[in-house]
Amino acid sequence: MAEEKNMEEAETEVKLRCGVYGEGSVFSVEIQRNADVEVLQEKIFAKKRYSERYKFDASELTLYLAQKKGETTWQADDDNLDALLQGDVDKKYMKMRPSWKLNKKELFGPSFTPGDEEIHVLVELPEAAPVGDGIAKEPPNKKQRLEGNRISYAGPLHRDEFAVPFDTIDAFRQIKEGFSRKEVIGHPLFLLYGPRQFGKTTIAYRIMDWIASDSSVADVKYVFFEMHESDVAEEGTFWGRLGQCIDEESACCDYASFRRLMVECTTHDRTQLCLIVDEMDHLFSNKELAAKFLSALRKWKAAPYFRGFLGIGSHELVHHHEIFRGDDKTSPFNVGNMIKMVPFSVEQMSAFFKLIEPRYEFSQSLQCGIMKYSSGAPGVFGSLIRFTVDNDKWTLEWREWEPWFQVGAFSGYLTQYNNTYHRIQGDLRSLTELEWEALKYILEDNGSLTASTVEGYCGIAVRGDQQRRLVDPLLRMGIVVQGSS
Repeated sequence: MAEEKNMEEAETEVKLRCGVYGEGSVFSVEIQRNADVEVLQEKIFAKKRYSERYKFDASELTLYLAQKKGETTWQADDDNLDALLQGDVDKKYMKMRPSWKLNKKELFGPSFTPGDEEIHVLVELPEAAPVGDGIAKEPPNKKQRLEGNRISYAGPLHRDEFAVPFDTIDAFRQIKEGFSRKEVIGHPLFLLYGPRQFGKTTIAYRIMDWIASDSSVADVKYVFFEMHESDVAEEGTFWGRLGQCIDEESACCDYASFRRLMVECTTHDRTQLCLIVDEMDHLFSNKELAAKFLSALRKWKAAPYFRGFLGIGSHELVHHHEIFRGDDKTSPFNVGNMIKMVPFSVEQMSAFFKLIEPRYEFSQSLQCGIMKYSSGAPGVFGSLIRFTVDNDKWTLEWREWEPWFQVGAFSGYLTQYNNTYHRIQGDLRSLTELEWEALKYILEDNGSLTASTVEGYCGIAVRGDQQRRLVDPLLRMGIVVQGSS
């Protein structure tokens, strides 16, 4: 009889609601009642898709029972939970050992029944871990987070370098609104472009966080693909890599097999796919593949298994049609909404300083200096604030901060807080002699310059349809920005 009871219990699943420290996200997982805590770690890891954002193993998640020691009530899912998840881990919550059974008396017990609006498990993420390319993708550090609108991460910034509320960013609002629509046809195809350090990838990660945690899009599953040059050399490699972003065990070799995988996964999960592709510029080095992929996007736009697309790249996304002789099949203007990233306004940056003032009261001169120094570039603005806070320098006046930063701290800022710096270094090394001349001319001039002015100085009188714009590499690096015509 006892054996039958254990078998019956093993087949019974229970829904546990979880909250993540630092992130603030709340979600649920279904798991067998007598499963090990280790299995719960793996389910949470898979549910939140942490492998796509960070480099740590499921076993590094620390789980706590959301019930204080000696009490019988669970943590309520209310405003107090939001504050709890933004603070330090409360030691009054018991740590759940990986080898323990969930039906252990000290945990949920054999007769546990989940109630409404309550949290059962609190999740703590590990410290930052390096990824394969040497750039850190940091889980949140709780100690330095602010209540409400806040600086997102305490350590070196990479993915989450924004430091103002996302709802004030037009690009984020537009993409979020587009992916919120549930109609079967006409799903949006977005192309987000701009120079380095303008927060394009950060917006993509916030969109993914929103999809993973918001019940209004519970029927949506995002697929994130960071494209590399090697991914587009062969068509079979491209569809194979893209397929592995959906299912690591997949073996797609062409578009047809990838489409079958999409249909199978969405049918099984009763979801729609939202495809997000970073570093999309690489795609257009293979003209034939680019044409096929963009043609596929047009077809997916009306497919019931598809929710939308977000492609991320530099200004070359806008100009690539010139390289391909204006070929309609490869022009992004025919497949999606082009969204240009713009610098933060003075109002946005000032509003953020006001929001953090109760905890970090930057001097007025330092606020103005940082705003001017960053030129409104979101990544630079956020990382300068984070770097200043982490070094306890927010009380300095600008006249004190500037020499400290430029003389003694600049190198540490670049290597630890401004990861894009290394990529810009690579871009500079790859500039041609003519592009160096253009850069020199731009840096020596104090006024507004047009592309034709710079190219005329460098001896380019006529720009043919196939000729690459001389200033494109400088646009990509953010050395120059594109003005309105």
